[in-house]
Amino acid sequence: YILIEELKTWTEAQQYCKEHHTDLVSIKNTSENEDLVKKAQGKPFWIGLFNNPWKWSRQGDNYTFHNWNGGEPNNWGGNEKCVEMSKSGQWNDIPCTFQLPFCCDETSNITARYTLIEELKTWTEAQQYCREHHTDLVSIKSASENADLVKKAQGKPFWIGLFNNPWKWSHQGDNYTFHNWNTGEPKNEGGNENCVEIGVRDDPSRGEWNDMDCSWKRPFFCFDGKAPCSVCVLVQLIIFLPSTSNPTVVV
Repeated sequence: YILIEELKTWTEAQQYCKEHHTDLVSIKNTSENEDLVKKAQGKPFWIGLFNNPWKWSRQGDNYTFHNWNGGEPNNWGGNEKCVEMSKSGQWNDIPCTFQLPFCCDETSNITARYTLIEELKTWTEAQQYCREHHTDLVSIKSASENADLVKKAQGKPFWIGLFNNPWKWSHQGDNYTFHNWNTGEPKNEGGNENCVEIGVRDDPSRGEWNDMDCSWKRPFFCFDGKAPCSVCVLVQLIIFLPSTSNPTVVV
């Protein structure tokens, strides 16, 4: 865990953690709670819990442990949707617009959540494969995730889930905030570089991104996990065409 002493709103803190680390901290037990209190040295700070209903910012972390102060959460004034940890280690719900220090989670379970597929495929083929066999092509939200993927790829270039429409991730609901473009990229050379690889053009260990022709074939990383259903709804339309009695399914 990393304590950031710069004062930010909860949303600003969340964005900072996702860009520079992994996410705002999730707390799963008393031991973790006590460790964070020691690290903060008497300062109150934001944690990753917010009310939508109560859940952690980091996707996949279940809200099972809590350490609310007496009478909390009370949603005083009707706008206390974010959570601070007090200097005693107890939790209070407060307005998300307050400015506090915050703790970022530096750990990554990326090796469990992402799978390197070494078979060479175009970007579209890779996307289809990931959606059929896993969840989607990988989204990258922080420098630490980027570094972990590069390490796992062991020097190979590979597709990631970013494409130009404008730039967005294949996995619906993942915001394009972090990036690690190589110098001069993206440049859309030839007018058809609409997909993104992490390449080996310069120093492979830097994990820099290049926009590429989507028809090139590369290894790729798939993401394993649940889609963010709070922002994503799958709609299936059944369309009966006049020329056939069989319906066409559009997803």
